Amino acid sequence: MNKLKFFLAATAICSALLSGLQAAPITYALVNNAAYQDGYTLSGSITTDGTLGDITMSGITSWNWTITDTATSAVVVSASGNETSGNNFVRASATQIYLNPLGSTYGGTSNLRLAGSSATLQWDRREARDYGFFQMPSTDQYYAHNGGFLWYTMSEDQPLALSSTTDGSWIIAEVSTSTVPEPSTYGLLFGGLALAVVAVRRRKSTQA
Repeated sequence: MNKLKFFLAATAICSALLSGLQAAPITYALVNNAAYQDGYTLSGSITTDGTLGDITMSGITSWNWTITDTATSAVVVSASGNETSGNNFVRASATQIYLNPLGSTYGGTSNLRLAGSSATLQWDRREARDYGFFQMPSTDQYYAHNGGFLWYTMSEDQPLALSSTTDGSWIIAEVSTSTVPEPSTYGLLFGGLALAVVAVRRRKSTQA
């Protein structure tokens, strides 16, 4: 009976420790690219299910964004939701959500659209394409609209210098470093697990 109780207690401890290592939702703050927003300020956040790497539409669980007039601080438009569209080559790390640069490695289109019932915020990158009768140049677009464009930025053959990584990926949102688990946190989890294993072995050696 004592063996069973000890085994159940050890199992519960291990389960609790391991649950701390499972993916948890991550909330990232949207990057405000003031130079491209024609006098507007962008704020808001994107929350994911904790998936790292490629993000599918279901991987983004909720989002919200607000655009204010920088000069007056008046809210121009806001939107929120739990559905996205696009999501081509959108990736997440523990600290950032980003759009990959264009190129054969990543495919022809990379975009993310956060569309509410009355307003849309979008990041869009498209490779140059030759249709024979028409050649479409590469385009970078970053805009928001609510019927009429609040801001619109497009560059042909010249990538926009949005907040980006060294390889040219666009950083869409970033998480505060204070919310990223510290190495010491993982050390405590693994340390606790190791103690549980040692306790089990000591129990066995004592009974032997």
